[in-house]
Amino acid sequence: MIDKNKLEYFFFASFTKLFKTLGLKKTRKLGKAAGTIIYCFIPLRKQVVLNNLTNAFPQKNRKEIKEIALRNYQSIAITFFEFMYFPSSSVEEIASILEVCETESAKKLLADKKSFVFLSAHFGNWELSAMSWSVKCGRPFHVLAQPQRNPYVTEWLTSARESFGNKVIYLGVSVRHLIEAIKNNEIVVVAGDQRGPVESPRISFLGIPTAYHLGTAAIILKTKSSVVVGFCLRQRDNNYKMQLETLDLEGLPQDKDEQAVELQRRYIQLLEKYVKLYPEQYFWMHKIWKY
Repeated sequence: MIDKNKLEYFFFASFTKLFKTLGLKKTRKLGKAAGTIIYCFIPLRKQVVLNNLTNAFPQKNRKEIKEIALRNYQSIAITFFEFMYFPSSSVEEIASILEVCETESAKKLLADKKSFVFLSAHFGNWELSAMSWSVKCGRPFHVLAQPQRNPYVTEWLTSARESFGNKVIYLGVSVRHLIEAIKNNEIVVVAGDQRGPVESPRISFLGIPTAYHLGTAAIILKTKSSVVVGFCLRQRDNNYKMQLETLDLEGLPQDKDEQAVELQRRYIQLLEKYVKLYPEQYFWMHKIWKY
């Protein structure tokens, strides 16, 4: 009997070898073409994307929504194809495609060489965020990730994410390891924008009450960590600009539960700002407003 996981991984690994042969420029072109084909001919979560964009931008007409949706499929395909290519890259190539734009407070925090939590999101090339920025910083990051259904793919992803010195922490044992990493003066990376369970508190995202996990916010408060919020944004030439800002942790409520909600709200406000500027680069394929 054919092992489905091994068969899936065979095709996955074949693509990674193809992209290594093609090089980055052609891999990106192939990604854009693949995104176009999927959008036009394979309705993979297409209605979810269109519904999300319609809810997020009610002022836009149907034509504008569809144009953003097409670019969104192209952007996501490029992101995934790039990620399969990057483990074969050199440190110099990774560093050359990223420009870091940081506020003065973020620059100072980096210069201090202390631990902090790096909050990112499924936006732009989120996988490149930790990979490239750690290369620029010269410091390894501890990246929180979710294991995949296919164990062979999970093993490959772990190797890819750790190929430039980072360490992966998988959900399930994450809390203890995250706290240990922070106490050891390490940098922890979390994408904090995923939908939380139905009982989660609601925080406005693009004007709509949205359920969010507060576990990372609770860890930040427990460890009294500084927080950098950053997004790896694709530019017209397909290279990237990393926008970094420190999260304001002053003036939080007295109640600890309310503190976590307010911290998450401030992070989501920063995410909103960039999603409005680059709507095609957010990961609209998940049902963020499921309930």
